[in-house]
Amino acid sequence: MDLFIKLQNGQPHEHPIMADNFAAAFPEIDTNNLPPEFAKFKRVTAPILTDTFETNDHSYQWVDGVVQDVWVTRDMNDSERQNRTELERRTLLNIVIQAKTDAEFQMAQAAEQDKPIFQEYIDYINALVIVPFETRVPMIPYKMPDGSWVSIFNNGSAPDVIG
Repeated sequence: MDLFIKLQNGQPHEHPIMADNFAAAFPEIDTNNLPPEFAKFKRVTAPILTDTFETNDHSYQWVDGVVQDVWVTRDMNDSERQNRTELERRTLLNIVIQAKTDAEFQMAQAAEQDKPIFQEYIDYINALVIVPFETRVPMIPYKMPDGSWVSIFNNGSAPDVIG
C-alpha cells in the first residue's frame, strides 16, 4: 500500500494519506517526483507487547530518506497502570455477568436431571473473586454429541495415548 505524508518545515505533519486519496486530493502532484511539502510514508507495525503493563509510544520520523512509524515500548506510568487494571476489572465483571446470565438461561431450558450441573456452575460464578489479570472465568457447561455434559466439575478421563 502506497502512502504519503505532508511535511511542515521538513518534518512529518498530520497523518499519512493513502495513494488513492492523495491522488484525488492533489491530482497535479506527480507521486514519483514529490514536491518538498510531501514525502513517501512507510507503515511499520507496532511491536508486540510482552508485559501487561507495557505500552507502545508512536511517532512519525525520517528513517533512510522515508518517513515511517517509529515505535518505542515503555513501562506504563502509575496512572496508565491504574486505568489498565480498572479496564481489566470491568471486563472480567462483564464476562462473569454474561456467563451467569447464560448459565441461568441454559438451566431454565435444561431437563430436570441436568439442572444441578448449571446450579453448580452458577454457585461457582457467584463465589468468584475478581482479581484483575489473575481471575479465569470457566466455560459454561456444554452438552457433547453423546448427550453427556462437560463442565469444570467433571472428572477427566485418561488420555487416549497411542504407544
